[in-house]
Amino acid sequence: KGRPLRRHRRMWPLLFVLVATARGASEADAICGGFRIHVVQLPKPSFSVIPNATSVDWDIWDPHYQGPGTVEVFRMPPRPPIRFRTRHQPPDLSVPADGPVPGLAGVPCSYIRAGDVWHLPCMYLTNLGMGSVQQQTLTPLDFYDTYSFSLDWFVLRYIYNNCHEEDPEKATLFFLPLPLTMLYKGFAFHMFTAEEVLGYLSQVKAHLEALETWKRKGGRDHLIVVSKTIYDFQDVRKGAAYTGFRNSDPFWSLTNVFSIEGPFHQRLINMPYPTFLHPRSDSDVDNWLAQIQAAKRSRKAILAAGSRASRRHLIKECSADNGACDYFSASGDVADTAFTYWNLIDLYMKYTFTLQPAGDTPTRRGFFDSLLAGSIPIIFDSIDEPRRKNKLSGRLGDRRYIYSYARFFGETSDENRRWIEKIAIVVEYEEDAFRAIKEITDEQIAQLQKNIVEIIPSLLYWDTRWRSDSRARSRKYGAQNPIARALRELRDRPYNGTPTGTALDQL
Repeated sequence: KGRPLRRHRRMWPLLFVLVATARGASEADAICGGFRIHVVQLPKPSFSVIPNATSVDWDIWDPHYQGPGTVEVFRMPPRPPIRFRTRHQPPDLSVPADGPVPGLAGVPCSYIRAGDVWHLPCMYLTNLGMGSVQQQTLTPLDFYDTYSFSLDWFVLRYIYNNCHEEDPEKATLFFLPLPLTMLYKGFAFHMFTAEEVLGYLSQVKAHLEALETWKRKGGRDHLIVVSKTIYDFQDVRKGAAYTGFRNSDPFWSLTNVFSIEGPFHQRLINMPYPTFLHPRSDSDVDNWLAQIQAAKRSRKAILAAGSRASRRHLIKECSADNGACDYFSASGDVADTAFTYWNLIDLYMKYTFTLQPAGDTPTRRGFFDSLLAGSIPIIFDSIDEPRRKNKLSGRLGDRRYIYSYARFFGETSDENRRWIEKIAIVVEYEEDAFRAIKEITDEQIAQLQKNIVEIIPSLLYWDTRWRSDSRARSRKYGAQNPIARALRELRDRPYNGTPTGTALDQL
């Protein structure tokens, strides 16, 4: 009678291996959408303004660099050989920029411009692309000043840490780390010439055309991240002119695209803007969720926005004592004011609602900041006629929240527009917003807040040094992160090569 038991005992190691293998495959499906992703090694730019690469301390593109292991304190880099007094002043190449700094595609951060403060790119690249840590008293968690248009960095580091396949013959998806935002900013502020930028993109295309992995499917199993709105890369827009990358270019016509804003399209998955919190463990997420749920909030809305003609009436009403909203001016350069990113989140956490009128584009990072702060965003649009012209919702109707993020939030078509009402209040005009704030019931507020808490883990880009193999620390929320969610959507509804957009989309 003992022999069968001994036979079973001999099989236990095999059963353990089978169970562990199945669990590993399941986790790979959850974290990477089942893809084994090869990062295509693109040529690095070679621009005349860039000094010797030895001035780069570490590079976002480096698959082996994993950061210092602790919070990296931002160090002011040397001033680059261009004085940012005006946009049109050419580089002074006689002034060297010495000292190692973070880099992107071999370009030192001090040679990229992202705003009116010359050292901002270095701040944003600090901590492996998460940005410099803010000195704040809001939470014991690290709070990062993350660049709004850093999605490509987060995707690249996520792939290297969790989904990377070194052998291209074994890969099932190929990631192209095109540094489009860097090219855009470098050309816009006269760091790189048009000939250099367009020449670089031609070099990238020639490199891809020579690869067997590209020839097999013409790029259909390749992925590009456009960290700015996809609208910027239409033929007539600056993004296309400044980088040479165009939505309508037949070369890229089969390639999958992740972006932060765009129309509902089979080629395109629009993802949340990267924001301020990048957890390392489930406990980080739980601590944040507990904090926002415990926050004491005014039953009014806060409008924290710069002054624009389209917002004039909204600002006027919120500036008056109408009992529905307060106004805080967010105008001005961060270098000239004590108001910081974490002050904005602190402000959001003191209010039940936030008003989110359109800015340069229909969507705002503030919408996602509001959700992460546990505050209910109020957006301006029409559920019944979402493409109707409205100055507060932005003129690009098919790029508003309802269409832009429908696919990310699980909609299989753009016909169901009411998904947005689970996490936000949708109104058309200023008066509608004030009325909604006054008429909404406590029960409706509680339901919206509950929905927001449930969706927050899907908005959090994890620490760029996080690895999913630390399962015990991230089993609860790790697979809910936006990149994992987008990869699963790409797996479940791949692009079949049939154009589905309009001439305006150019996709």
